[in-house]
Amino acid sequence: MSVLQDLLITNKRVLAKTIPALKNNPMLLVVGVPYGAVFILGTIIAGMAGFFGGIIMIILQSAIASDYLSLINKIIHGHRVSTNDIRGGFKTYLSSVWSLLFLLYFINLALGMFLGPLNMATGGLLFLIINMFVYIMFSAMPEVIYQKYLDRGDMVIYGINFVKENAIQWILPNLFLMAVIYGVYSGLLSVISPIFGFGMTGVALSSVLSIIVTQGLIAFAMLYRGFLFDILSNSTMRKRLFMRHMYKD
Repeated sequence: MSVLQDLLITNKRVLAKTIPALKNNPMLLVVGVPYGAVFILGTIIAGMAGFFGGIIMIILQSAIASDYLSLINKIIHGHRVSTNDIRGGFKTYLSSVWSLLFLLYFINLALGMFLGPLNMATGGLLFLIINMFVYIMFSAMPEVIYQKYLDRGDMVIYGINFVKENAIQWILPNLFLMAVIYGVYSGLLSVISPIFGFGMTGVALSSVLSIIVTQGLIAFAMLYRGFLFDILSNSTMRKRLFMRHMYKD
């Protein structure tokens, strides 16, 4: 079986799991509202905290991401989530998300220190290429965090190896999902931004509202990624072919 056939059949199976999962969990379509409110409040507090504002924002982003990953994890494992499940996961993956954000921060810091002049000489092209590479290699980290329960160092190594071993089957669907979400988000932002203005508060409100509107697409993408990662990380292409012959999938 070719890689293309495996790609098509696997994603057909993933789609068949994602659609009912999203239908059974409509709360994912509105969870961006409380997250957005918390984010705005945290941004205001961070703005008044001076030097510690950056740390507050990292903690806030990590907590929100942790809670959202907790919801996705429950759905991937067949549970239906409700409003009672919100807030229950703020600490679940906090340290893992925090560690990942700090790692990415130090990577960007190191790039600026050692390759800043060279990046300027290339008109920013160097950092664009490097950031794209980093994004691709770290693209499976959310799923690694909530599905594999590894130590901080091991989760990074596992995530990179996973992407290397499943380059086509993982990267192509994710690039498609990212392009769709970005296109919808950018389109909404261009329409909403003039309404609220282009000051700090206006930009924040426009961004949050755009995220809320695109929450359905984001929820679909995260569930899709979760089911896809579950299949790819627990099988090889050879094993998937064998199982399809066994069960006529």
